[in-house]
Amino acid sequence: MRAGVRWASLPLWATSVAAAYRILPPEPAHCSASPQNHSVDPGFSKLDEHVGAFKAWLQQAGGEVSGVEFRPAHQEASGMAVYANASLGARQGWGQWAVQKLRLPFAPQPVSLAAFPLSLALTGQSVAARSPCLGAGMDSGAVDERDAVILYLAAQRRLGPASQLHPWLRLLPKTFTTTLFWKDEEVEWLAGTTLHRATLLRRMQLRESWKALTGLASRLAAEAGAPSPPTESDFLWAHAVFWSRAIAFPCPPEALPGGRSTTAGPSPQEGVVPGLDFCNHAMRPVARWTVYGAELDGAGGGRRHVHLVPGVAPPAPGAELCISYGDDKSNEELLFLYGFALPEASGLARLMLPLPLPAAAEDWTPRLHARVALLAARGLPPQVFLPRAALAGGGPGPLGAVPDAALRTLEVFVLDDAELARGLEAAERGDGAAGAEGAPGAEGPEACAATRARLERDPGLRLALTGALVGLLQLMVQGLETGDGCQTLEADAALSSTPTLMAGLSANQRAALMYRMEQKSLARDWLAHAKSLRAMAMEELRAQGAG
Repeated sequence: MRAGVRWASLPLWATSVAAAYRILPPEPAHCSASPQNHSVDPGFSKLDEHVGAFKAWLQQAGGEVSGVEFRPAHQEASGMAVYANASLGARQGWGQWAVQKLRLPFAPQPVSLAAFPLSLALTGQSVAARSPCLGAGMDSGAVDERDAVILYLAAQRRLGPASQLHPWLRLLPKTFTTTLFWKDEEVEWLAGTTLHRATLLRRMQLRESWKALTGLASRLAAEAGAPSPPTESDFLWAHAVFWSRAIAFPCPPEALPGGRSTTAGPSPQEGVVPGLDFCNHAMRPVARWTVYGAELDGAGGGRRHVHLVPGVAPPAPGAELCISYGDDKSNEELLFLYGFALPEASGLARLMLPLPLPAAAEDWTPRLHARVALLAARGLPPQVFLPRAALAGGGPGPLGAVPDAALRTLEVFVLDDAELARGLEAAERGDGAAGAEGAPGAEGPEACAATRARLERDPGLRLALTGALVGLLQLMVQGLETGDGCQTLEADAALSSTPTLMAGLSANQRAALMYRMEQKSLARDWLAHAKSLRAMAMEELRAQGAG
């Protein structure tokens, strides 16, 4: 925790940027397995052999995958995928599906399209049980659970065919198309965006992490009997495997290696489940994964597997069994973690506006220190998030579509010295002005309602806040369209509408163009909205003065 400041929790994709503005490390990734953007290396005959060995490996561990096939996705860049086969279609049938969806008393258990054994899951607990070296490292605080899994993957990669994970590892991508792996000239297509800063910062963080973990990686390789220790390239590869494929799931302790049966019930685990990780993403998926639920906790032993089950309709034989990462994954997050962008995800775009904090704390003024301290006391991050969805909702009234969290953060940055002092005093006492809604990071409805009420009755404060918002958005628009390596939205639109020019771009450049266009358009729209709110506040203030 940097400088003793505890910020509101942010996901990984945001925290790499936010770290530049003094934010905490990321929260666990609560997402499903990702599309694997790579080209499958073996020829088809060799691939069939490898897939057969992989299915046998899963089944030997107690998995049930007879109803699915693993083969390359329809889109070449998506790599391996999971498909329903003919036997699955015969097993489930439309009649059984209809009874199940009606939830009648005699409804059968839902069809499990596939069951992936938790005994193969790679989590902090499971790798500690497999490696005393990593277990000791986690106990001493030398490595956290995520990096322990990443180091374990890197060491297993060095083992090659001797690895117990080899049937799975050889089907994984050799390279990734997340922005961390883009060529420098492709990264520059993101210039001016949040994702550009996040990518450069994450690269630097990973270099520093590898330096700190090199010794442990060498000891781990020696313990495993690997012919050579992992390299930095292995570490980066394993990092991408983990972050693009990890899920967070409830798990009975005894289901994982090293776990013991308890009466405490399931505990949250974070890790990679081989087999499930080959499911690609879709905005409207035909399947979902589950560990618990009454329908799977019976004699079928659902507690020891992650089950792939149908979504809103039965998958047809041959259909790709896609899952969803969640309904709120923007192209910014998809590119950073998974390496692809979707046109239909543009409606989920959001801007991240960092507050103007000098990089060096010694350059902060006493007033700025006070503002940052009050933000921390109220559990607020030093940046503002403005989603497309909020703007699309209209937002009538003097505060328009500005989200509550943004209002609370901006309010702190426009309070005068006396109000700041009162807020900090209240924070020390722990009363309402400090955010009595609860623990840091909580966004209680009472605190949000109080902020809105203050702003609505005080046009002067509202003018200061909307003026600050306009200033931040102007900086954002300038950075996106006039900064080094940037061009205007109109220039991007002209490029995207010229087929001959688009044909000359790499897939990564096309994805970058899609993302940066939605960011530029959204920044312009929010700027226009903020200006209208500022004008309303100014007019109300004039009317009060005239009265």
